[in-house]
Formats: sequence, structure tokens, C-alpha cells
Amino acid sequence: MISRRHAALFVLGAGMVGPAALRAQQGWRPTQPIRIVVPFPPGGTNDLMARPVADVMRTRFGQPVVVDNRAGAGGTIGATQVARAAPDGHMLLVTSAILVTAAILQPVGWTAPEAFTPVAQIARAPNAVAVHADLPIRTMQDLVAYARARPGALNYGSVGVGSLGHFLTEAMTRAIGIEMTHVPYRGGTAAVTDLASGRLQVLVSTPPPIIAMAREGRVRIIAYTAPGEPAEGLAAPTLRESGIDFEAGLWFGMFAPAGLPAEILAALNSAVNDAVGTPEMQRMLRTEGAVATPISPAEFAALVRAEDTRWREVARAADIRL
Repeated sequence: MISRRHAALFVLGAGMVGPAALRAQQGWRPTQPIRIVVPFPPGGTNDLMARPVADVMRTRFGQPVVVDNRAGAGGTIGATQVARAAPDGHMLLVTSAILVTAAILQPVGWTAPEAFTPVAQIARAPNAVAVHADLPIRTMQDLVAYARARPGALNYGSVGVGSLGHFLTEAMTRAIGIEMTHVPYRGGTAAVTDLASGRLQVLVSTPPPIIAMAREGRVRIIAYTAPGEPAEGLAAPTLRESGIDFEAGLWFGMFAPAGLPAEILAALNSAVNDAVGTPEMQRMLRTEGAVATPISPAEFAALVRAEDTRWREVARAADIRL
């Protein structure tokens, strides 16, 4: 029998996997500690997403849940470890959309849709389109006009060749019909510093690294690539609100190895969706400019397949390769 609590969660959408799957979720329990691999260093957004989820799972399942940071190779070292694990719910992955783009360029031997079972989308966040403050650019229309008058003269930065920012900016430039020169960096801090100094003119990045410089008036956020939660005082229209038919947010989610049984998938999806609603997670999401977006595993799997197709087409069109 479904308890009142689980019935309420189902009605509210937290247990959106259906009554049969919900019953399966109630029946599965891990038999050993769970390891959540985060393929990036501690303290980053992926790490911050994973820890509240681990707390809820620890309470829910009565087993230790360890967050294991396995950074390197654009997130593919930790991801590969999970892809090779047994699909029994005891080794999981919390990562972002870079799971898709990194595998497009690196010889990892897997693709995201084939190697993983998408368990739950945690959140989505926009990227900010920012420009050097001294430029006469205050809107996307200004950027288009300025760049078209100077083909290739504007430099845009990213955190590296093949990074999500690189893919996204190349896709955006094609959507709005401009040409800019890519300058890859080894990290986001250096790119934001050069944007503030004027060495870069444009940067499409997650908002947190840009916020301080924007508040100091050294860079200007002119648009966001998708809906989100802009930092206070830094509101700007989305690209669609700016009249540009383009949207590309950054998603975060949990994955398991391919072949995860349905009963385990249902249990993990329900736990993640519960974690998304906790006050700790809500505070963290606001800090990151993100919005909680719990969806069903099937919907998340469809999103991952669509992203894989989309970014492979961008890689071919823009000749993006390591």
C-alpha cells in the first residue's frame, strides 16, 4: 500500500515515474554504501549539486553515501569510471551537460546516450552573454551590429577547446549570423579577468564567475542564453526575449551505468527529486542562478539524446576538434 506521504509526493509530481514504478521504488534498498562520483574538483557547481542529494539518499536508504571527486580530462575520467561500473545503483554520477560535449571530441570509447542511464535532472541554469564594459554594446542587437561591422575582430573566450562554452558560443554566433575569434583558456577565472581588462570582448559563461566583475561595472551582462534566476541587480533578457530564436541552458543531473533496472531507477529518481525540494538545495540553486527542474527519467533520457545530436552537428559545422 502506498503511504500518504508517497501518495502526496506522487500527486505533487515528485514521484512522477508512475504508481507501478513508485511501488518498485519502495521495494529497492541498496545493500552497500553508495558512491556518487563528481568528475570535477570539490567546491564547484557539480559538487554543490551532489552533496544535498547525498544527504537525502543517506537518510532515505540507510546506507553511507560518499561524494567522490574524480577530476580530469574535462570530466571524462570520473564519467568513464561510472560507465564501466555495475548497473546496481551503488555507483552514480552527478555532472552537467559537459558529459555530452566532452565525449564528442575525446576518444573515450563511449557516448552519453549509450553509456549511461539518465536518472534525474537536478537543475538547469542559463549562461550569461557578457561584454567588456567599455564597448558600445548594451543589447544583443548592439552586439550583432558591432560584430557584423567587424568580422572576426571580436575575441570571445571559453574555458577550453571543446568546452560547453565553446560549443554554445559557436552555435550562438551561427544563429545570429556573426563571426568572432575563439580564445581558449585553461580556466574561467583567467577568461573573466581578460574580459574585464578588454583583452577579450565577449564571454558566454555561467553567471557566478562574472557576477563580481559585473557589479563593479567592469563587464556588462547583455543577455542570458536561457531562463533562470539572475543575480540581484543583474537582470537581462534571454536571447529569445531579445528576438533571437536560440536557447541553450546548462543542465545538471544524476546518471547511472547503462542497463540500470527499472526498480532502482525509480527509487533513485524519487530520492533526487526529494532532494531538489530541500531548503539547502533551494538556497544553493539560487546562488548558482539555477532553477530546479525535476523531470521523469524518460524525459531526461530524451534530452540527453537531443543534446548529443545537437552538439555533434555544431562540432561538424564549426570544425571543433582538440
